[in-house]
Amino acid sequence: MPGLVKNHEHARRLNKSAFMDDIRKIINDGGAVVLADAWLAGAFASKKNCILMPDDIKGQVTRAAGPAFEQMLAGAGASISSMASSEIYTGMQTGVLDATNTAPAASCPTACTSW
Repeated sequence: MPGLVKNHEHARRLNKSAFMDDIRKIINDGGAVVLADAWLAGAFASKKNCILMPDDIKGQVTRAAGPAFEQMLAGAGASISSMASSEIYTGMQTGVLDATNTAPAASCPTACTSW
């Protein structure tokens, strides 16, 4: 559920919500067991527009932070360009990429960044 959580306090409230109870029930009914609730910090960046909704990524060439994000972004209409995270900066500068999403090493809230 990328982009769902704004900050750590929001994640704590969400983990205790009826919404997450419903999600856990779906997971448990599917035969899986949730061992821990965890939210990863991350960011979306675009040279064209702020990415707030799925339609915002449509038509953009993007680098995704792993296969699950690739599937999600492709489903929203993005074209995927695979590259190492160390190549994102150059890709954005040279026009190879229009957008990216990534998870930083340091913990921070989900952000919208304009290049």
